[in-house]
Amino acid sequence: MQLTLHSLVLIIDQLLLQQSQILALSPASSYQYRILNNYIEGKNPILDEEAGSLRHPQDLVALGGPERDWIYRSLEKYDWDIFTGKKQRQAAENRSYLHLTSQTRLRRVVRTLVLLVCLFFLLAPILALANIKGRKGRLAVARNFEIAAALAAYAAVVVVFLSAT
Repeated sequence: MQLTLHSLVLIIDQLLLQQSQILALSPASSYQYRILNNYIEGKNPILDEEAGSLRHPQDLVALGGPERDWIYRSLEKYDWDIFTGKKQRQAAENRSYLHLTSQTRLRRVVRTLVLLVCLFFLLAPILALANIKGRKGRLAVARNFEIAAALAAYAAVVVVFLSAT
């Protein structure tokens, strides 16, 4: 098999592109390094949430995607039925030691918790100001449209900060 100059240039171009993509990857976090170290040294068994980082055989060292938030990792440790879908229940039917988690359900629960916390932070100042009696406690008497404008501005700020994380 004889390589032409054109095919050789295409192969080199593809290799350079792959190298640049590998170099553009972010370095592993300490959490991912600990997962890999535990796996290699056999110190601790691999948890289900950690095993997802090691399921890509095409990688020499599979470090997985971006690190998950602490709330995902915290909730995933609990064996609640709300996190288990129909497919996961069927897969673990006769194996009591196996617990499978539906990532979609877990994501929904986390987003619901975040929504409830945001609603609390949004409504708590308004309810606190509504229950304060007297002019000195309030420092001002706001009209209804001023309360609505302040609520809209506060909601916009909350949305911007939440969408950035």
